[in-house]
Amino acid sequence: MTNTEIVNQDGQQEVYLALRNMFQGQHAHFRQRKRIRSLIQVQPQEHAVHQILQKHGLNTVVSVAHALLGSGVFESEAKARSHFPSIFEPAVQETAVATQPTAPVVPDHTSSLPEAPCHPADAALSDGRGDCGLTTRKILYQGTETMMLIAEQEHKASDASTQTQDNHILDPPSFVCSLGPQHELMTQIQKAMEYMCFAFVERQKPKMLRARKWSCPQAVKLSLWAKEFATRPELFAGARPSSELLQSVESIWHTAVDREPLTVQQLQQLVTDATALSTLLAVPEYQKLFATLSTQLRFIVHDAKCRQRRRAKLESEEADIAKRRLELDHEERQTILRLKELDVGQSTAADSMVSKMVDRLTCEFAGIAAARLETARSSGAEDIGEDTDSDADLDFC
Repeated sequence: MTNTEIVNQDGQQEVYLALRNMFQGQHAHFRQRKRIRSLIQVQPQEHAVHQILQKHGLNTVVSVAHALLGSGVFESEAKARSHFPSIFEPAVQETAVATQPTAPVVPDHTSSLPEAPCHPADAALSDGRGDCGLTTRKILYQGTETMMLIAEQEHKASDASTQTQDNHILDPPSFVCSLGPQHELMTQIQKAMEYMCFAFVERQKPKMLRARKWSCPQAVKLSLWAKEFATRPELFAGARPSSELLQSVESIWHTAVDREPLTVQQLQQLVTDATALSTLLAVPEYQKLFATLSTQLRFIVHDAKCRQRRRAKLESEEADIAKRRLELDHEERQTILRLKELDVGQSTAADSMVSKMVDRLTCEFAGIAAARLETARSSGAEDIGEDTDSDADLDFC
């Protein structure tokens, strides 16, 4: 009997409720047990996750999560509703909304980010699917127990009607964000990370700050913090950031300073790496800030996906209309041709009938004329005979 079979329907529902916030966006596409295990281990464990791990064990939870991911319940609310109908009953939903905790307050520079998008067409397009993408793995932490965070990069076709065995959701389009808002966002992220790094070192090694005469967060740029973390492993009691993660931190600084334009995927990856560093440094207020930022960026990506689905649908409709227009144009040309043929035929037929009428009338008129002429001749002969007799009578007299 497998681990999945050991857990009953209620147990699977517990796993779904505990992990559904974790397996969102790109994470909802995971299908390999190693990736699922790594994500569960690297993410900060909430109370619900900690409870199911204690109750069922890591291996069983990973097996159940693998089965649920394979059935698509994390990426499709319709499938989740079918699999766990009791969760989505109205009474249960109202209770869940009433007991939902208030979101933590974060600094003002994240409050301008958009809320979850709500488009009328989303419901009709929410089941759009795309092709499988190319997945890459990124090691974010190094230590006695290596923990992994998976970064997926998917390159998918734009046809919203295409489906695959993995049932992956369409990637957002690779459009470049407007430089103004992007630069403001990256500047704020850079500033928050510099404050976070300063607070971390101030807690771990205040002597280092005094020796370097770094009296405030503004004294150290983010790229320098990345170099310090790479050359000073003693700052970290346990796991330490990998060189790849620190390179991404430097990229955040360069993007903010050099005003480099980013695609949505690149922006999401940088924010994911910033969130990973905040988890590693464990400065509470900045963990909340970057967790909120990451959630709000997922809304932006969701909005891009919805817009891409609607665009694909409209492009498909446009293609159908163009196809119908060509068919109608062809039918119109055929109809016009038949009308012309009909007009020519009608004219020819009329000409033929008129010609026959003319011939017939000519014949009839000729007959009438001949008859009249014959009659006239006959009448003329009789008149001549009568005149001769009269002359004879006169002579006799």
